[in-house]
Amino acid sequence: MLVSPLANVLAAMLVAAAPSSSGGDERWRFPGRAEAGANVVWFKPHGLSSNAVRSARLEAGGRSRRVPRSRLVHGLSDGALGVRLGKAWRREEPRGRVWLVVRTRKFGEFDGYSSLGGALRRNWDSAYRGSSSIEAAFRRGGGGFARAWKSVSWREGDQVSYRIALRIPSSAHWCYWNPVRWDNYGRYGPGGDVGGVRIQQGELSLIRARYGGVEETLTEGVPVPRDRWFTVTVRQRLSAGPGASNEVVLDGRTVATSSSPNTHGRPVETVRFGAVSVAGSCSGPGAILFDDVSADPR
Repeated sequence: MLVSPLANVLAAMLVAAAPSSSGGDERWRFPGRAEAGANVVWFKPHGLSSNAVRSARLEAGGRSRRVPRSRLVHGLSDGALGVRLGKAWRREEPRGRVWLVVRTRKFGEFDGYSSLGGALRRNWDSAYRGSSSIEAAFRRGGGGFARAWKSVSWREGDQVSYRIALRIPSSAHWCYWNPVRWDNYGRYGPGGDVGGVRIQQGELSLIRARYGGVEETLTEGVPVPRDRWFTVTVRQRLSAGPGASNEVVLDGRTVATSSSPNTHGRPVETVRFGAVSVAGSCSGPGAILFDDVSADPR
């Protein structure tokens, strides 16, 4: 067990801060193919939720039509977004390459985002999958957070998984931070629970804690790569007692497991990604990139 009260007190203070979920919209253009006689054209918008779409247009052969949100549908495959074709489009039978042009709220692949002491921005220079990633940057030392989140509904006994792709440059010297962390702050406030991934002194492990309380280490520390993309997948059976399981998969290879209890028996509502919490007393300026996140089941 590792006691890290300073980090937990900081984490509780940061979560309580008001979110800043405003900002400019983003415009995306996704390619797809229309097959003869098809009623739906499918696109791969890299995890974008139809709930984030403010407006959409379908373009093909020099023609453009507005797509009502009621015609956007989610597919069974991960990340797929479809457009149900209206009668006018079906009569004209668009074939071949088509484009879905959407305007979304900022970071539309997430349910929300917030920052304090740091900032989030879209990075077009490096990505694990697709054309962009998200950068969480701190121009000064002092810690804080720059994170985005997905809403979940997890209960005791659930088999869950969450994943993130990370690129950590050698120039980022953070003594303690969380790249993925789940919580139930929305329901329990500062008396809530947290769990997930910790990186401390360059080693990754799983934790369980309460805001401002003792942090329990659930798995052995594993060194994380620097200056390249890598993936972290966590699989857990949620339990405050017997029956819990924890597995850490790094770049597709299982590197740590345990059966340590991983919750405090209460529901989990949010999974946060990025620089979720960066300790201030021992962390300098720096930035990390993250991409290709998931939290299942939703």
